Amino acid sequence: MDLQTSIIVGAIGASVAFGLGWQVNGWRLGEQLQEARLSYESERVKAAKKTAEAENAARMLERERTAKTNAIAAEAEARREAREASARTITERIVEYVDRPIERCSLDAEWVRIHDAAAIGPGADNVSAATDAATESDDSAGTVKASQSLLVVTSNYAACNGYRDELIAWQEWARSLGQESEMPSL
Repeated sequence: MDLQTSIIVGAIGASVAFGLGWQVNGWRLGEQLQEARLSYESERVKAAKKTAEAENAARMLERERTAKTNAIAAEAEARREAREASARTITERIVEYVDRPIERCSLDAEWVRIHDAAAIGPGADNVSAATDAATESDDSAGTVKASQSLLVVTSNYAACNGYRDELIAWQEWARSLGQESEMPSL
């Protein structure tokens, strides 16, 4: 074999070897690319699954919160209804008391001032307003019968108990928020 033929055969052999090497490298890179695609798809599916789980947990937590809130509201409503029924009964008893022919005691203007100041609440303006109102009523009425004051006091207690029940309901609601499980992180 002469030199030229050897060079041609060598060049063809080198080209074939290069082509085969290129093809083998392409196959290897193709496999790596396929593995990367599968890994990416697997991670994407895992992330989607984790997101769906977190969304489900958030929905369940919201349902639990709603159920707790509704239960607390129902309890508060039941307390309100019971309180109003009790107030109606007491008011009926007051009417019986008022209808008695003999009033056993009368309350003086000072009692009215003290009661009004206590009912209005703290604050110098409120106390002076209560005193002014009592003074005006003193000029016209003089004294207050116990039965009249009982009606006012009963009304005040009913309002106070209403505020108490509202506060209890808000406290129960706040405690229920503190007892729920933590939301899962995404």
